Amino acid sequence: MKNVRIHCTHNFKQIHKKFSEEQGLPFKNILNEKEILKVLEEEDVRYYQRVLTPVITIWAFLSQVMEVGSSCRKVVRRVLCFFVSMGKPIENLSDSAYCQARSNIKESVFQKLFYHVSDRIQKGCSEQCLWWGRPVKVLDASTFNMPDTEKNQKAYPQSSSQRPGCGFPIARIAVLFCLATGIVLEKWLGPLQESERHLFHKIYKTLEPGCILLGDRGLCSYADIAILVGMGVDPVFRIHATKKVDYRRGKIVGVCDHIVTWKKPRYQLKTLTKEEQKRLPETMEVRELRYIVEQKGMRSTEIKLVTTLLDHKLYTKEEMARLYKLRWDAEINLRSLKTHMQMEMVRGKSPDIVRKEIWCYLIAYNLIRSVMWEASKKHNVPISKLSFKGTLDTINSYLPKMANATSENRKSLQDSLLVCIAKDTLPERGYIRVEPRCVKKRPKAYPPLTRPRRELSKKYELQTVAKT
Repeated sequence: MKNVRIHCTHNFKQIHKKFSEEQGLPFKNILNEKEILKVLEEEDVRYYQRVLTPVITIWAFLSQVMEVGSSCRKVVRRVLCFFVSMGKPIENLSDSAYCQARSNIKESVFQKLFYHVSDRIQKGCSEQCLWWGRPVKVLDASTFNMPDTEKNQKAYPQSSSQRPGCGFPIARIAVLFCLATGIVLEKWLGPLQESERHLFHKIYKTLEPGCILLGDRGLCSYADIAILVGMGVDPVFRIHATKKVDYRRGKIVGVCDHIVTWKKPRYQLKTLTKEEQKRLPETMEVRELRYIVEQKGMRSTEIKLVTTLLDHKLYTKEEMARLYKLRWDAEINLRSLKTHMQMEMVRGKSPDIVRKEIWCYLIAYNLIRSVMWEASKKHNVPISKLSFKGTLDTINSYLPKMANATSENRKSLQDSLLVCIAKDTLPERGYIRVEPRCVKKRPKAYPPLTRPRRELSKKYELQTVAKT
């Protein structure tokens, strides 16, 4: 942003405030203009009071990621339309100006807004987010693509199995969810070549003592469990497929349920330095248990878990089974981000914009989850039964009417919005269903790209000229 602040007229301030209010009407209790201005002041962002101020740019950016398939051109037209409706027609506002305004905002601004939103939601529902009096977090990872530009390829190289010029840059993202609300609490980005465990270790530092962490097989290692126990965190992980478990050993506390002692590996662990491995305890007690999955349609017939929740009377095998079953919600949440919000392919042509775009996706996702939580609490419906895609569609449908409504009608629309979200419940199905991996719609029969597009275009052009 420009490092000069100039006087802003009262009329422009009113327009500025109205735009930010209209775009954020369903989320005004979580994120409003005042909070954004506070973050901008903390980050010492100074700017000219023109059309695309940071507040307008941020809300335009958020509206872009919330509306599936929305382009920069469409966002600019939305801003133009708004100013015309306010009696302030603008002629010189290009797509490039909007892209430039996004790039001028510091990444730390989006980062602080994300933490503000997640903290605000957590404070509003902290008492209802506990399992046996303790908060539960879920850790999972995924990948996403981005445009094939030189800068993106340098920061997030494509898969090594693809030829140069024939693939997209790929980034790996590790995400920490709150189990009860489904909101994102923390994220970490890295190239595809960086392992999930390296990203997870960076997120471990943000966990507070006393919480419970759910994870899949990729986290089941001596080092991960020892690090978490040292931080006062109790993990509940699925045992790795290569780990052999003998339930006749150790202290037997139930059928296929025992407490055993794990010893520190002698070999050097790749995820830790020598000093970090030396600090690990020589032994630790863990609880290993196995339960049978009886639900029809489930992919796995039995689940083996390892945890440091050793009190088998308080944390019974049945309770542990119910708890770990909820870990599948993290997979559903990632699907909501990647499929329903189309984060699978971001639009940023530089790593800086890509990171900002991811922050915006997570902010928008958390804001949507906050509305779902409000509807769940008000109409006494479990939030896991509510449809994320349905909520997203409902918000986008109600927003234009809410923006033009009077204060009295706006409250009625807000109540109606929550009713529609609460009624849009998901059908009862198994968490992991067995489905055939095939599609009804046939894809277009184009061959895969095996050489850079420019080379192929030139080749076909020469062939066409030769034929004529």
